[in-house]
Amino acid sequence: MLLPFRNKVAIAVAAVGLSIVTLIVGYRASHTSAGHNPEVAKNSLVISGSDVGYVDSTACAGCHRQIWDTYRETGMGRSWSRIRAEAAGDFEKKNTFYHPASDRYYKMYSAGGKYYQRRHQLDRDGKETNVVESEIDYVVGSGNHARNYLRRTPEGRLVELPVAWYSEKGGYWAMNPGFDNVVG
Repeated sequence: MLLPFRNKVAIAVAAVGLSIVTLIVGYRASHTSAGHNPEVAKNSLVISGSDVGYVDSTACAGCHRQIWDTYRETGMGRSWSRIRAEAAGDFEKKNTFYHPASDRYYKMYSAGGKYYQRRHQLDRDGKETNVVESEIDYVVGSGNHARNYLRRTPEGRLVELPVAWYSEKGGYWAMNPGFDNVVG
């Protein structure tokens, strides 16, 4: 059955009108999100500054407590975090490591609630030289096998530090893979 020309025009106009209404509704809905609606924004998690892009898993606990409680006990749930005492490794007693291939000494320690990895060499007189001290920002690894440490640069990049904590044999410090080779 063929529709008269007038009916075809009416259907086309209705379709265009419906499309415009759909676009307007979609636009309005997208602009009442947390970024545009002050009432919603005050209840939203906003991340800025040096941690932009990272949401700590504790942010999920409020709405998903049971899942969060069980997940945080798994190795995967403990595989990424900001550095803190229970995720650090041994920073107090067995906290030094000597790497003979590079003739570098490493010490891991905490001071003032922050954690550090420090490297130095010794000159001919036995005095420290080539000292590099890095504050640790993040831990990668659950500690079931190992923990690697990352620092954030002023530009916001994450850099892996050379020494990791390995849980075998009661726990010890050693070079991360790739850092154990001396580059000539």
